[in-house]
Amino acid sequence: MRFDPAPLLADVGLDDVESAEPRARPDRAPEQWLITAAEYERGCRLVEEQESRTHGRRVARTTHSPVRSRAARYLVLNRSQGRCENPGCTGQPADVTDRDHPILEVDHVVDLALGGRDHPSQMVALCPNCHAVKTRGRTRETLRETLLKVAMERHVTGGGGGAAPPGPVL
Repeated sequence: MRFDPAPLLADVGLDDVESAEPRARPDRAPEQWLITAAEYERGCRLVEEQESRTHGRRVARTTHSPVRSRAARYLVLNRSQGRCENPGCTGQPADVTDRDHPILEVDHVVDLALGGRDHPSQMVALCPNCHAVKTRGRTRETLRETLLKVAMERHVTGGGGGAAPPGPVL
């Protein structure tokens, strides 16, 4: 008889091969990420078993990504002068890339998929931590409002040459 890992995978929230994160367990709040050593070991054994069946497999996906402006990205990075543009940033990495550039990610404050523009007036340079907060954090909507103001202000005063073109606002 073959061992069925499904109940154990479901028990530790790892039953979805496609998901990058375990599902929330209702019996574990608020520290859902805390598991016992035994659960960790059991989960690793199940991951290894699953890996033996799926290693090397690929999932075919078709995506349609918007065309983005390299010039806009360059202008935002230049405008930032190598610093995170979040006024509340508490920890930009001191490290740099292999090309000796600051570790910054250019972000569209208003998502392109939601009608945002690929224009420096709606883009900011963020350190990885601030980018994660803006994308997934609980305070992302408040931060998004702040960053949209920052982008517009820095665009107007940092080489934008005047008023920004019209676009959606939050």
